[in-house]
Amino acid sequence: MLELWRDLLVQVPRDLDGPDWQPFLSDGNRGLLLDLIAMRWGQVREVVRRSPKTSPHDLVDLTDDLLGMAIELCDFLAGAWAAMPTQDDDTVPRGPRRRAVARKDVITSLVRLRDQFRSEVELAVIRRAAAEVKEVRDNTRAAAGEIATGDLAQHFEKYGNSERRQAEGWRALAVVLTVGVVVALAFLVPGERSVAEVLQRGAFALPIFGLAAYLSAESAKHRKAAQWAATLRVQLLTIDLYVAPLGAKEAAEVRQLLARRAFGDVPMLASGDATKDEAAMPLSVQAVLERLLVEMRSKPEK
Repeated sequence: MLELWRDLLVQVPRDLDGPDWQPFLSDGNRGLLLDLIAMRWGQVREVVRRSPKTSPHDLVDLTDDLLGMAIELCDFLAGAWAAMPTQDDDTVPRGPRRRAVARKDVITSLVRLRDQFRSEVELAVIRRAAAEVKEVRDNTRAAAGEIATGDLAQHFEKYGNSERRQAEGWRALAVVLTVGVVVALAFLVPGERSVAEVLQRGAFALPIFGLAAYLSAESAKHRKAAQWAATLRVQLLTIDLYVAPLGAKEAAEVRQLLARRAFGDVPMLASGDATKDEAAMPLSVQAVLERLLVEMRSKPEK
């Protein structure tokens, strides 16, 4: 808009307040024109820039006012030039007759400038509407993101609590089985016992010990899942604060990594990713039991 104002000022006669223009401008129009000419866009911009209390809304209002005044100035000047007499009219002073030679070109330039200022007004309205739509969209997206993040965090909180209860249940069951077997072997078998009898009874207790170990592994697995869910919940609730100082690319990468964790499988519960303890537990118990049974059968009874 600054360039348009400069072009407009070139078309403004410097002697509008002189006697040559009095027949073609009323006092009111002449005063308005002089006021408009005095408003140099660069000076106004400098004043606004130095003012600490100037808000973006003030700048928008000032731009609208300047555009409106520029359109009025174009209309007034075009009207004044159109009222100029022809070059052959001897009833008017020589100055206005001399200006009448370029009247058509000046009027054309003023009309063009007026149309350009009007286009600037329309573009300003469009840009403002687009900015408002973008702001509404961003606010809506941010609100939806906060709601979705809160829902996800609540989901993982419930999931973590569920996994924690399961871990405690599996651990309690493993402890009960282990203590029960120890008590049964230590106190419920009366009399002297030979080595073969001890091994035989121990062999029958091994599956229970194996089951207890398996339950302990299940408890550890669910406890890790509960810890994973609790950590992910905290990350979901603090992701906005964490990525605030980062750039757009880095923030997008962090969000992508968190999304993979949130929407992927639980690492310790995913199929095919069982821990070594889980994979080895049934085979090791079975191998030990078979070896003990073979040794017992090969030994003679006492």
